[in-house]
Amino acid sequence: MNILMLGGTGLIGPHVILGMGGHVVTTLTRSGKRLLTETNRTGNRHTVDDISAAIRTSNPDLIIDMIPFTRHGAQALVDAIDATQTTAHVIALSSIDVYAAFGSLHGTEPVAPQSGLLHEDAALRQMPGPDGDAYDKTGIEAIYCDALPNLTILRMPVVYGWPDCTRVKDYLDPMLDGAQTITIATDVMPFQISRTSHQNAAAAVICAALARQKGQHIFNVAEPVAMSERQWAQQIAQVIDWTGGIITGPPRGDEAPIQNIVVDTAKIRRELGYHEPHDPAIALRDNVLFHAHQRMNKPYIKGY
Repeated sequence: MNILMLGGTGLIGPHVILGMGGHVVTTLTRSGKRLLTETNRTGNRHTVDDISAAIRTSNPDLIIDMIPFTRHGAQALVDAIDATQTTAHVIALSSIDVYAAFGSLHGTEPVAPQSGLLHEDAALRQMPGPDGDAYDKTGIEAIYCDALPNLTILRMPVVYGWPDCTRVKDYLDPMLDGAQTITIATDVMPFQISRTSHQNAAAAVICAALARQKGQHIFNVAEPVAMSERQWAQQIAQVIDWTGGIITGPPRGDEAPIQNIVVDTAKIRRELGYHEPHDPAIALRDNVLFHAHQRMNKPYIKGY
């Protein structure tokens, strides 16, 4: 199978490439950096001509859009597909932040907090997210669903893993600085949001790639159990043997109950046979140790 990947040099992409051994993967990146592939094209995924040239060169059976952030970028891919007349299946990485519950959490959606798991048919946001047009997964999904007959959308949760330390450093940094306590607001302490490691996110992409189901399909991706904020901080603490205490602080000042963002993943497990092949604890350990070594200006050697 010939695969064209838009992006692919960041958090998830290298692990997708590794898992697609035996298939020919071409990446399209702005940097021109070739990572784990024989072929890379330098280009802008927001430019129709660059995407079209990559499609003509790679002759893909499958296009994986790793970095769809804006409507403009999504439309560029649709226009390139039209221009080249390719019949390639498209996999697009979206986010669980498309749900109206996410808007409720951030106060951008006039909906009451929702209880229970979020299924793929749950209500979507109607209002722009906190980043506006610069990050518009609901708009991307709408464009792709309107234009592409063979499409798989993977709604990703919070993804953690090295070298991206943003998911761990808020708790990890004070622990490493010698703090004796970490304070979490009383209403945030039980907050749950779905997560997965970068390697297990890649495994979901690989499942969808190998299946290439005809028609349009949308799947939630996440670990089976969503940790609370307290549990997440505790997991980080365990990696570095931090012996301080996690204590409850005053509420944020908003009397409204906090909206959990926990998705149901039964569909992808049932239809694609997806499961987590990689131990999340190891991914978190590597993530924490990578950041700790960065702070000391020491290398943390970890190969893909």
